[in-house]
Amino acid sequence: MINVYKIVGISIVLALAFSCQSEEESLQQDVANLSKASPVTKLLSRVSQNPTSGDNILDGTSVFRVKLPVSITLNGTSLTVSSVSDYALIENLKNVSNTDDDLVFYTFPITVVLRNYQEVVIANTTALQNLIATQDDLSELTCSALVYPISVNVYESSNQSANQTTLLSNSQLINFIFSLQNTTVFSINYPISALNTQGQTVIINSNAELKSLLEAAVTQCGSSAVSGNFEEVLTSGSWRVSYFFDDGDETNDYVGYTFTFLSNNTIQVVKNGTTSTGTWSFYEDDGVNKLDLTFENSLLQELVDDWELFDFSNNTIQLKEDDNDEYLTFSKI
Repeated sequence: MINVYKIVGISIVLALAFSCQSEEESLQQDVANLSKASPVTKLLSRVSQNPTSGDNILDGTSVFRVKLPVSITLNGTSLTVSSVSDYALIENLKNVSNTDDDLVFYTFPITVVLRNYQEVVIANTTALQNLIATQDDLSELTCSALVYPISVNVYESSNQSANQTTLLSNSQLINFIFSLQNTTVFSINYPISALNTQGQTVIINSNAELKSLLEAAVTQCGSSAVSGNFEEVLTSGSWRVSYFFDDGDETNDYVGYTFTFLSNNTIQVVKNGTTSTGTWSFYEDDGVNKLDLTFENSLLQELVDDWELFDFSNNTIQLKEDDNDEYLTFSKI
């Protein structure tokens, strides 16, 4: 669990470090500090990320987009994809028959552009699969946007340094987030402006308001808006806990566990060769999709809950529990 005294100390240092701000500016600053693992930070990375979902008919993932032109083979047909308009050719080839595998084979090397706009050259299929397995597979939030510039105060506890940074673009914001260390906290200098899901400019005055805005965007245009049947995704393959937040980042408590959700509503859990079981059920409660999880292993009791299904893709499942501000993410192995 998070150390309350440590956070209070960090807040004091941040306040002292930026005491030169006017009283009015200080009142505008939300005192709630954010870390790399904070739920708000995770949401900020999605609204600022490189658009990676537009070519999913080609690469089947939102981990990256493939830089064009690229040569591929699909269902025995070779073609060069030179522009976005060629994605229609891929879709047509996939729709020709219901009996083929619809797998895209690339002529390597290829270049992909990651969520933080970085370009990476991929040499072979193994390198491509390894990249997909180690990254978040969630789409960008196109129905909301931040208005720049955004000023943030940054405190690094390892050397007790503090500074202020002004972010001018989505690229700068997501790379700032990706560069955060476990010993770094930051606070946003509110108010900031953003576009809500109706395209209206709104003023955001706190982390809570920002989280509410971005979670609404996830509901409207997140990965689940275009994903398939959730239960089919859940029962396909095995999963690991890639993120668990409960008053702090507790993801490491679940390293090494493999979760397999079976179609008979049981869960097989394996760690270090030891197997335990659990149960799952998926249902709707007052218009909210929920995933109820139980486990016999006492070490997994914090995961026992009737979780709200927040977002999902073929390789990532995001759950949340609003009452306790808890977040749980499964990533496919």
